[in-house]
Amino acid sequence: MKRIAIKNWPKLPNDLIPIAIDRNSVDYVQASSNCFITGKPKLILMARTENEAAASIKYASRVRKETGIDVPFSFRSGGHGISMASVNNDGIILDISKLKKVEIVDINKGLVKVQAGAVWGDVAEFLNRFHLVISSGDFGDTGVGGLSTSGGIGLLVRSV
Repeated sequence: MKRIAIKNWPKLPNDLIPIAIDRNSVDYVQASSNCFITGKPKLILMARTENEAAASIKYASRVRKETGIDVPFSFRSGGHGISMASVNNDGIILDISKLKKVEIVDINKGLVKVQAGAVWGDVAEFLNRFHLVISSGDFGDTGVGGLSTSGGIGLLVRSV
């Protein structure tokens, strides 16, 4: 079992250890970068479930509270990260790119539920099977989470 210990930070809960990447991990460089910038976070948590995402947020809050330091905390969903806010230095990144489920809630109303780690290209491909479309980012690698919270206008919006 890997061991993650960061000096002066509270112990990482056992349920987060399997999703933790630190500076000694082989996939650290890729996990600490987006398309525009490479960060140097102390810890990256690659949530696989909503419960792991929630536990990661609680841990980040605990780190800030127990250290008395405003430790940087970034979210990364599945996209390209134009705002560059999805990485940081000396903080924690919560990567939710594995939370990418797309499901039809009500086909007659065209209601769809999309997890924030999905990218719009995958959403469009899924919806195409049901003859549905959605206004989203202009590129398939645009993340649902980032575009939904940080703005952006898709091609279909321009036709209105």
